[in-house]
Amino acid sequence: MNRNVLVIAYYFPPMGLSGVQRTVKFVKYLRDHGWYPVVLTVAPGGYYAYDRSLLQEGEEAGVDIVRTGSFDPTRLYKPGKAVKLPRESLRKLMNRISQTIFIPDNKIGWKKKAVKKALEIKDKYNFELIFSTAPPFTDHVIGRDISRELKLPLVLDYRDAWLDYQFAFYLTPFHRYLHYRIEKSCVRAASMVAVVNRKIKIKILEKYPFLHYNDVHIIPQGYDPADFTVNSLPSLPDSHTMRVTYTGTFIEDITPVPLLRALAKIFNENPKLKGRIKLTFAGLFRKRDKRLIRKLGLQNDVELPGYIDHRSCTQLMMNSDVLFITLGKKKNRDHVTMGKLYDYFGARKPILAALPEGVAAQAVKETDAGVVTDPENVDEIADALLKYFDKFRRRELQPVPESAVEKYDRTKLTGELANIFNKVTEYLYT
Repeated sequence: MNRNVLVIAYYFPPMGLSGVQRTVKFVKYLRDHGWYPVVLTVAPGGYYAYDRSLLQEGEEAGVDIVRTGSFDPTRLYKPGKAVKLPRESLRKLMNRISQTIFIPDNKIGWKKKAVKKALEIKDKYNFELIFSTAPPFTDHVIGRDISRELKLPLVLDYRDAWLDYQFAFYLTPFHRYLHYRIEKSCVRAASMVAVVNRKIKIKILEKYPFLHYNDVHIIPQGYDPADFTVNSLPSLPDSHTMRVTYTGTFIEDITPVPLLRALAKIFNENPKLKGRIKLTFAGLFRKRDKRLIRKLGLQNDVELPGYIDHRSCTQLMMNSDVLFITLGKKKNRDHVTMGKLYDYFGARKPILAALPEGVAAQAVKETDAGVVTDPENVDEIADALLKYFDKFRRRELQPVPESAVEKYDRTKLTGELANIFNKVTEYLYT
């Protein structure tokens, strides 16, 4: 018989972008492990991207989705309508102001409605466990409050670090201290904590010594093997052009500029290669980067399909020859794990990884999935592109072995999460 778990996730389809995928895949497969997820999320407001293919996955899996209103910036826009990404300087300013005013984040206006709704549906579903996933870290605050009200165990899921979140801004040490106090209260309320990598686990254990080592479990990001069924892909004609693809959004210092300059360098030094290498950026793309494409004369060598849903995105990966990923060199990124990297593993295509030293670069090296370069070194990126092209030309590009990446299979990772749920409830109810 299924046991009900309340899943608290502000980011959930039809919202798109990377923040929703881990949650969707967990709830998709939890029923296979004896847990029936009920997702508590928001009614869609205005957002940067929508992905109804992921919503369909959850619905087809029979997941109950309960939505509430919310007082947050997405309510300023027409529900269900994609919002244009503002220019970077304005986006950063708005983000800094928001982080200064709203703690832990600007989704805190959802808390009251979410807690109220959870109390309204508790008798219908008879929950045994609360599971919250963050960011936004308001989700953990909501999980803490519901756990206290219903006297149910709480499991926190960290897709990124809280205090050391890569895009965090603290106007003063006092602002950081406030976050520390809130996080500490959430962690104290939790029966178990899940994190995406060892770096985040260590950070949490160092900050909160009342936790035991086995209280924090590592469940990495992953890929869904159902997304990468070769039989569902259209066949491609033989091509003399190597297709290099990036999926995702560029923000702050995470930028396509070094890759664009590297390609321009290759064409300037090897004019015969013009038209033989094509870049595709699937996702939201900044105007300033479009201007650079024109300045470098790469209009015919770069494709910008815009944001595409997850199903189309995985097909694009499978139809590419090389996959590109990057992360700026900003400090405090050694613990950052990007979900798209693990989808790349699922596609099993060679990866050009322009990454600083850290868990993401280490994952590429451990799986022998590709080449790691400095994220800002144009010459290194150009050399890596040329080496890949030489292999492509000689038909020697090799897929990443399945044995190297199978540990990131989301069906197995969901089993690990279910085991955490089982341990928590067995301990409390026996």
